[in-house]
Amino acid sequence: MSTPLIPAIALSDWRAAGQAVDYRGHRIFLRIDGPADAPALLLIHGFPTASWDWEALWPQLTRRWRVVAPDLIGFGFSDKPRAYDYSLVDQADLCEAMLRRFGVDRYHVLAHDYGDSVAQELLARQAPAERSGRPRLLSLCFLNGGLFPETHRPLLIQKLLISPLGALVGRLTSRVRIAASMRAIFASDRQPGEALLDGYWALIAHGGGPRIMHKLIRYMRERRERRARWVGALQAGVVVYTIYSPSVGHAGHSLWRSSWGQNFLSQLSDETGGESYIIGFGSPVSFQPFLDSIFERLQHQYILTFEARAEQKAGLQQVRIYIPEKDASIAAPDKVYVPASL
Repeated sequence: MSTPLIPAIALSDWRAAGQAVDYRGHRIFLRIDGPADAPALLLIHGFPTASWDWEALWPQLTRRWRVVAPDLIGFGFSDKPRAYDYSLVDQADLCEAMLRRFGVDRYHVLAHDYGDSVAQELLARQAPAERSGRPRLLSLCFLNGGLFPETHRPLLIQKLLISPLGALVGRLTSRVRIAASMRAIFASDRQPGEALLDGYWALIAHGGGPRIMHKLIRYMRERRERRARWVGALQAGVVVYTIYSPSVGHAGHSLWRSSWGQNFLSQLSDETGGESYIIGFGSPVSFQPFLDSIFERLQHQYILTFEARAEQKAGLQQVRIYIPEKDASIAAPDKVYVPASL
């Protein structure tokens, strides 16, 4: 039996190193660290935890990046107002507000789970018609998450939370039930220890979190409602990286479904100039080597601007880029989205 996982940074230390930032009259907990002149990296956490999701990677990430990691509203140590219209779109607004507050005009994103959907909305806002006045998203890395709502397999507790009984189920949520759900998500040989489970429950329970879980879970409906916008945004011209491990996350994915997902993610990364990292069917020890590889690739990333001929209908047009150097190679999108002519 493998040794249970323990936190690299204790939750109390994590909280002590953070700060509170205002967002629409509510207090948002946020960690920001790393060299002031380093490229900015926005970390977007999963459901139902908080920015502490990133504690194991924090020391490595903050050596190379200026890292911004908020607890989204309704999560962790941020406020959890009961009379609030929680949505993924609003969480994207929050992320942009945090970037502006700290003077970030260009940034990269690393997202996981629930955070993948928030990142998809940020990506959609990079379309030419919406980009003006926003921080520029340079690249995006998705970890395991529900990019495609039709492939999402919710846990039993998620099904109950989104049902008419959701408010009652939320109030009855306990440390025991959360621990069982977390163990089901972790790989069988990489199980969370008691300190991690205590931390997850503390983040959920803080500020009356169980009372609003039935509102937060509405993101599953929002994913379906905004599918066309968010899936279409994956080809918005931003470099996309993916790190996918079939052995972690919700159970119930067949070999065929996992293979289909890997193939699509690989195609997506190739078409945008990124890279797709597949961790096979074994349990990942660390994502850090893959993140190091992405960082090295981004050191040689350039933005090319060119004119395209608009057609009557909007769509993807093939693009070819050549370089004169014989010993150099280039990774770039195969196609670009061109709006319809006026």
